[in-house]
Amino acid sequence: MALLRKRVRPFFLRRLKSDPLVALDLPTKVGVTVYCGLTPLQSDLYGQTYASMRRDFERARPGERQGCALNVIGKLKQICDHPAMILGDQYDAPSSGKFLRLRQLALSIRDGGDRMLVFTQYKRISRALAAFLGDVLGREGLVIDGGIPERKRQELVDAFQRDDGPPFMVLTYKTGGTGFTLTAACHVILFDRWWNCAREVQAVDRAYRIGQTKGVVVHRFVCRGTLEERIVSMIERKRELVEQLFAEGDDGDEGISKLSPEELLSLCALDPALADLEEDATE
Repeated sequence: MALLRKRVRPFFLRRLKSDPLVALDLPTKVGVTVYCGLTPLQSDLYGQTYASMRRDFERARPGERQGCALNVIGKLKQICDHPAMILGDQYDAPSSGKFLRLRQLALSIRDGGDRMLVFTQYKRISRALAAFLGDVLGREGLVIDGGIPERKRQELVDAFQRDDGPPFMVLTYKTGGTGFTLTAACHVILFDRWWNCAREVQAVDRAYRIGQTKGVVVHRFVCRGTLEERIVSMIERKRELVEQLFAEGDDGDEGISKLSPEELLSLCALDPALADLEEDATE
């Protein structure tokens, strides 16, 4: 790594908000990992989906296993958010450990007089999250996802930035990752995790930028004992590599596609001892 860094460093120009020479005068930013358990419905559905993938592995030809695993991985991530994403049911809070944890966190943020941004990978769940938070907080919020025309997005941003703006905004990573200033919020909730750590940095920077007057807290939701916990490990390894190499980030989500079928199986396995709903914690 030292040799590689020496060879590539002359070709990079990089400045960070944390650099002492970059006079942005920003407040502090801290990150916390919010561990969520799985409800019994989530745990059963996760186990059934994983078992189905193992059976497909045994029947599939070697060249087909990679695609089989990648398809199921998407379903496992959705189950961690809410089983309704797979079953097509109502997005009721008792069925999702993350929804239960989000209720607690949202009430705490409201009681502190602050506002929040909630990021998710999935457009399908963004509206359900907004409806849920509206019920919990007794006041409607805003949504920016792929269904909002670009000309309308800035109007929503302006409405959120007002002193009397709504208490929250739900965004998808792709539509809310760049170009918006949302400094009215000082809490950023990453409801699910993206393989590419640069996407998460872009999301957090909607609140952590010039104009922010409060310390920013980033809450990263993770279902313990599941695929999500391994995603965190992969993200941290990528982040460490990026820091060592002085690069701006990676090119996308191709990292997981390079894993062997056996590594993908290991990545997705459920650890029931850790996934229990009683194991919710924040670090």
